[in-house]
Amino acid sequence: MGLIISFCQLIFEKLFKKSESRNKFEIEDGITLFGNEQSPAARRVRIALHEKKIPYKQVEVDLLTGENHHPDFVKISPNRKIPAIAFKNVQGVQDCVMFESSVIIEYLDTVFPGSKLYPVDPWERAQVKMWMDWELGLVDDHVPLVYQNVLPFILRLTQPSKEAYLKAINPNMPKAKTDMFCRVYDGTHRSQEELEKHALACYQNLVVLEMALQDKEYLVGDRFTVADLTVLPRVQMFLTSGLPFTDKHFPNIVRYLKNLDGRPSFKASERTLVRVSNTVMTKAPWLLVGLSNFKSGTKHKRFDGSQFIDRALGETKASTESLIQTKLPYVHEDDITIYYYPTSTEVWQVKILLREKGVSYKSIDCPFIDLIGRAAGSGAVTRIQHGRRMVTGPRTVLEYLDKAFGSKKLLPDNPEERSQVQCWQAWEQAMYFNELAPLVEMCIVSKIMVLRYEKHLDELLSLRGNPAYHAKFNNILKCFMMGLREASPCWPQLLGDYGHLMDTEMHRRKKKEETYELLHIRLQHLEASLQDKVYLVGEDLSLADICVFSRLALFAHVGMKISADKYPSVATWMVKLQTRQSFSDCIEFLNKIFHI
Repeated sequence: MGLIISFCQLIFEKLFKKSESRNKFEIEDGITLFGNEQSPAARRVRIALHEKKIPYKQVEVDLLTGENHHPDFVKISPNRKIPAIAFKNVQGVQDCVMFESSVIIEYLDTVFPGSKLYPVDPWERAQVKMWMDWELGLVDDHVPLVYQNVLPFILRLTQPSKEAYLKAINPNMPKAKTDMFCRVYDGTHRSQEELEKHALACYQNLVVLEMALQDKEYLVGDRFTVADLTVLPRVQMFLTSGLPFTDKHFPNIVRYLKNLDGRPSFKASERTLVRVSNTVMTKAPWLLVGLSNFKSGTKHKRFDGSQFIDRALGETKASTESLIQTKLPYVHEDDITIYYYPTSTEVWQVKILLREKGVSYKSIDCPFIDLIGRAAGSGAVTRIQHGRRMVTGPRTVLEYLDKAFGSKKLLPDNPEERSQVQCWQAWEQAMYFNELAPLVEMCIVSKIMVLRYEKHLDELLSLRGNPAYHAKFNNILKCFMMGLREASPCWPQLLGDYGHLMDTEMHRRKKKEETYELLHIRLQHLEASLQDKVYLVGEDLSLADICVFSRLALFAHVGMKISADKYPSVATWMVKLQTRQSFSDCIEFLNKIFHI
């Protein structure tokens, strides 16, 4: 047993522990990918590099000990995420760094020769982008299962104790992140109830993919595209994270994965050691659990999500088929209809873009509760209808509209400037998903919920039986209870069954303070980037300005003051943008609906 433990520990240390290097983040000549062998986002960039036959080297970034918070890495990737890529002295390519897998892949496909990964046809390109947003929508449900079912066992197998692990963590990692990884180590990152809802949501997304792959070899068109290299690494990872599936329930997905996994670029993108590790976690997870528990002297179990497959199939297939059979209302081919959610800043990004282009539009009001509890998973909720076409996903919608109404380009054609704009979009989305969205629910949406439902509690409680809201009902109710006064007549009706959902006031205050700290780090980066600049990218207004501004417009409503003394460049930039009617309208409207 001791030899087996030592062998497995060696494997996992090679995969997950950082290599000793004096300055591993120093950028050298050539193309350097900063990634991690287990990251699906980093793997899709490796697949693209192999598809295009581009030589590169990879620097492994140890996420478990917080190397992504090292100051030298933050200069490369201000989002503190992988992958990131650096180009230095590469023939025909400007020296630069960029982050976010979708940005990197699009840049590689634009500036390097070889078979094209993006379709030329605008509508096919939009479909590719929608699948990329679909994958992004999986993250907030899939990652908690990785943090519960994979990482705790690896940490307990490779680290002598939690105390030793804490000493190994990079001192630059924010305290909120350190506390989160401590919960991961202890196996308490998510409750059983939360894990069940995450598993159900993941399988519901798989049903959508299964139906889309009916009689198809690829997701978009008749050839391999970025949609395929984006979706496969994430779905493959389901098998290692306690979400198994077979061809009994998902025959199209199993066939699709098998066909793509045999592609040379997919094999080349994954080391043999990683395949062995993933096979162990897929075929014999009990071995990982047993060795980890033996080494740490604990008795932890893995969560089994497969029990939710049948339920996901039943609920999602019926609703999806109904949606497919429903014909879109007749509209003129040039009409734009926005699906409007009052608490969504993505909607304001779309509105500012259209107003800057002088394009008229119509709106359909949608329930704001659709966004509660699913910040990163709300990609498909952001949608517009253009004629008979339905376009979903925040970045997809913006790019589609920018192309469809070509006057006054807001996404530059120049590859370097384009990638800079897209990096800012990735930056603002990460800021919203990770930091701003919880504050919006706590400070704004909870108050709107009380105004809407305090005198109609039965209507709110009835949502539990609604398939559209059942999976996130507890998130909705928790949001409502955060805004409720203890003197409210609703309290006695809720405490018995739902009192456990509420955090203490002290815990909420601590969470706010930690989040404010992270947002100040964001503002420091933005301040440095705006020094002596009128716009974020280039000499003209771009989507970068629209997207970042719309998020910062929320700061005043969640208790975050952007001080002109502390952040003079940011304050000047915001004032300058508000001289444009489209931006001042945004501020005026947000002030109107959020001054509750």
